[in-house]
Amino acid sequence: MQFNFSAFHYIWNDQQIFLVDPMSGPKFTNIAESKLMGVEAELKWAPAEGWLIQGSVGFLDTEITDVGTNPTGLVEKGHELPNSPEVTGNLFLAYNANMGDGVLTLQTNMEYKGEAKTNVFTAPTIDEYRDLFQINARASYAFGSEMEYKISVYGENLTSEERCGFKVNLFAFSGTNYCLPNDGEAMYGISGEFRF
Repeated sequence: MQFNFSAFHYIWNDQQIFLVDPMSGPKFTNIAESKLMGVEAELKWAPAEGWLIQGSVGFLDTEITDVGTNPTGLVEKGHELPNSPEVTGNLFLAYNANMGDGVLTLQTNMEYKGEAKTNVFTAPTIDEYRDLFQINARASYAFGSEMEYKISVYGENLTSEERCGFKVNLFAFSGTNYCLPNDGEAMYGISGEFRF
């Protein structure tokens, strides 16, 4: 068993970001100063032959502490940094077993991302990305004299989670908001691999 833990505190100066001004369109701007504090914990455990369990959890707190000259007027002091969920977590389970002349591997992973701000200013109607919980699974069989062949079947986004990967306010241009979504559908497939 292995356990890792970290705590951190960063001061970030002159971070350059890309944003979309609801009135004048896309542009680059700088955040004079922001701070990030958090903790992360990770566990790796092999409870029995063939088994592997990994899990991690993280907590993050961010804040814009100085807006500088702020020529766009959009960077908001005290606002959270965008795309920085306060809580994240994942769990990975895998089992390997000899089968015939090859090795069968079964694995699944679960991922959670909490709500996160979309921008560096308060943006009603598009202010947050919703939280996300996603499950993926895979079964693989490796074979050959050097295990050089592998065939896998898999399923991704088994919970059919729908989430915007990008949000922007286009009200001044089209009177609407824009969401770039994932497809929100579970995906299944089969793949083959040859190593040489």
